[in-house]
Amino acid sequence: MLRGYACGATAPGHGRSRAGEPQGCYDGVHHMEELIFVVTEAPEGGYDARALGQSIFTQAEDLESLKEMVREAVLAHFDEGKAPRIVRLHFVREDVMAV
Repeated sequence: MLRGYACGATAPGHGRSRAGEPQGCYDGVHHMEELIFVVTEAPEGGYDARALGQSIFTQAEDLESLKEMVREAVLAHFDEGKAPRIVRLHFVREDVMAV
């Protein structure tokens, strides 16, 4: 899920800067505030992470490596200075049980 608003619009909970410009806007271009990745355990071990609303996917063997891989993937995907300020990892775990 992307959380962002068109430049000139004010996001809920966001006001205007001291200069009167909507927060998150620089040079008339709005920058994405937050990007969410859904993280699942890979069947072969490790983790898969997929961004919601963007074509970004990465994998890693452990959580520390996953965080670094996500950071690198986000920076590679967006133009310089346009990456979201916050990346949220949402862990989804599926548990199957017999009834």
